[in-house]
Amino acid sequence: MTTAVHRPHTVTARITTAHTPPGRSSTPPPASGTPTPTGPSDTYTVTAYMNAAPDHFNGYHKGHTVAEATHPDGSPMSLVFTTGRARSAHQAADAAFVVGNRQGPDDTGQYWPADIRSLSKGDVLRITAPDGATHHLAIASSDFSTVVPPTEHIHLAATDATSRRAFPWQPGDLAAAGQLIGYLMAQGADFDHPTGTGGTTTLRLRIPDGVLLARPGEWLVHSDSGDWQVVSAHTFANGQPS
Repeated sequence: MTTAVHRPHTVTARITTAHTPPGRSSTPPPASGTPTPTGPSDTYTVTAYMNAAPDHFNGYHKGHTVAEATHPDGSPMSLVFTTGRARSAHQAADAAFVVGNRQGPDDTGQYWPADIRSLSKGDVLRITAPDGATHHLAIASSDFSTVVPPTEHIHLAATDATSRRAFPWQPGDLAAAGQLIGYLMAQGADFDHPTGTGGTTTLRLRIPDGVLLARPGEWLVHSDSGDWQVVSAHTFANGQPS
């Protein structure tokens, strides 16, 4: 991330690819003509949590803070694999690792977002099996290890796992407000201040999909692909795991 100023309900505005890392088998992308999954009974779904701890390359440890990987517009991202490609939680995790290292799409055509770093040691995958059972597997050096579900979460844009930029809307802080307004102007954004004065001023941002309204204390996140979202202070500080 690039955080503009000091840091902490998501509103969205609006994914792109090989060599297999040593010691890890490759689960190939679906061949051309692979049928689209027909329902939850024959698919594994995988949600990736990026480890934000400075020492995450040493592996995941209880208490590490993680951030859910999302689409550029901030919406949840679940990788999907049919039972023809993955027949166990570990195989689903391996398939997700392949996608997360930009070696192809999942079985619905989703590619790993360009503005999130590749999946690596210390990140955690939540796998939901066709029978509804949930497994949490941490990426290790050459395999996966079963871990308890992470409890410490933060918003993706508050981490170095992404290049998405995050700005707090703090109209009472002239330096912080000026930095955001300057960025908006540099981007050619269409914005104004529909209500409030001083520290209560709101910020309205017009985007192709509609309008976003940021209230004092909320954060604006801008993806590399141009998507904007407004994130509450609580969600920015604590994440909002799906």
